[in-house]
Amino acid sequence: MIDPAAAPDVTEEQADEYGLRLVLMRPVTAAGIGAIQLHLRRTIFGEIRFSLCGIDRRAILVHIEVEKKHRRRGAGRVLVAAAAARAPRYDWTTLPIGQDPMTVAF
Repeated sequence: MIDPAAAPDVTEEQADEYGLRLVLMRPVTAAGIGAIQLHLRRTIFGEIRFSLCGIDRRAILVHIEVEKKHRRRGAGRVLVAAAAARAPRYDWTTLPIGQDPMTVAF
């Protein structure tokens, strides 16, 4: 699939029409919520949102979603790995997961 550690920063404007891409959506403010989207051509089928605080080296995974028809193929793991690669040596945590069985299983 994609090696998230080696993927260069690609913005939405730079995403091409062909292939599978990880696209970085930078936060508007420092320590704001940014995102990494998984594009197939021009279709977004997965996204992870997270916040990084460089002062205390903490990262919060806010949300992760993959379209139903693309689940169980490793897209979620690639998104998590891509976010973790952006913040090596950070302490990661998540917001409360909720009760969705698919989310809890992931």
